[in-house]
Amino acid sequence: MTGVRPGADSMAAEAKRVASANEEGRSTSTSSSTNTTNPTAQSAAHREQNFQDAVSQVQPKLEQDPASVTEEDAALLRSREVRAHGGSEKGGVAATAQKQVAQNQGVTKN
Repeated sequence: MTGVRPGADSMAAEAKRVASANEEGRSTSTSSSTNTTNPTAQSAAHREQNFQDAVSQVQPKLEQDPASVTEEDAALLRSREVRAHGGSEKGGVAATAQKQVAQNQGVTKN
């Protein structure tokens, strides 16, 4: 059916509006909230929050029961730190966790 246009309230019309707005860099939000955070900044904030969540999960183990820190804990911290900051900080929590894992493995191998 050539030449048939979707109704103004149809899903197809809405998809066209969204696609057009995305191409032009306009917001397509129809909600009344005014979120001024751009996607890049929002993504960086989410990566930082994910890192902080991992720190909150593993740091108590490092402080209260270092022998319970696992390779998975250290890998999680390192992965989240690299994503959030672009690399691992020397002496940071991820490095400390990895060092603790190495010490734990050295103790258990004897």
